[in-house]
Amino acid sequence: MDSFQNLPYVSPYEDRTILDWNNSVSEKWVVGVLPELLHLLVSKKTKKENLIRIGEHVGLPEEDSR
Repeated sequence: MDSFQNLPYVSPYEDRTILDWNNSVSEKWVVGVLPELLHLLVSKKTKKENLIRIGEHVGLPEEDSR
């Protein structure tokens, strides 16, 4: 956890195209994006499919098993 906390901060509003998806900094970006999305969507009681579509739009990496 300490090594993750010591990674450079990447704003969740940063352009995702500058990230290399093969390193931990991009994972930290995803960790920052998810609370932003959840804050917008959970209060609206959105469906899982809507969250997946928004994740695709902002460029979150897809997981093989949904």
